[in-house]
Amino acid sequence: QQIINYLTEKRGGRGFEKTSGNLAPINARIKEKKYKFDDFKKVIDSAIVKWANDEKMKSYIRPETLFGSKFNSYLIEADDVLSKAQVNNGSNNFIFEPTETAELK
Repeated sequence: QQIINYLTEKRGGRGFEKTSGNLAPINARIKEKKYKFDDFKKVIDSAIVKWANDEKMKSYIRPETLFGSKFNSYLIEADDVLSKAQVNNGSNNFIFEPTETAELK
């Protein structure tokens, strides 16, 4: 349930009910006994970075996609996605064009 709550929080409060359908892929990964809560958080955070601003892909930020059979692939990819997001945290709308000092008043 913590994982569903975290996913709901990251989606801005629009979340998923704790139904058997939503919990099944999470329970399947937990039963594999190699994934921890932080692994689920990392996959969620990565999906938010990659897909939240993409109209088509944001609908895939859901338990069945994130925690299904591709979970391990998403987890491996998450480190790269999150490290790039931390490096590129500036605005892409700003272009720096230096000016001559004499022009500044």
